[in-house]
Amino acid sequence: MASTSEGMLVSTDGAATFRAWPDAPLLAGLSASPDHNRVVGIGTQGRIWATTAGAQNWFEVGTVHGAAQAVAIANNGDILVVDDSGLTLIPREQ
Repeated sequence: MASTSEGMLVSTDGAATFRAWPDAPLLAGLSASPDHNRVVGIGTQGRIWATTAGAQNWFEVGTVHGAAQAVAIANNGDILVVDDSGLTLIPREQ
């Protein structure tokens, strides 16, 4: 994965080539789960977006409070965000 000013790119050949990830939001601060099955990122206007491996859709799962410094996602889908309010846990939706 690569986040660029033109949008998200994805590689399936070990980063030899990249192609556009259609309909992905503009993101920064990307993080993949340790098992590489989930991805989370911070989008425009502080929105937090997540998806799962093989999915085409991204889902808005929350917002940051002020400036975000870090975001991470666990294998089970729980998301941790460090922003101006401190550390926030966003539990995965059941």
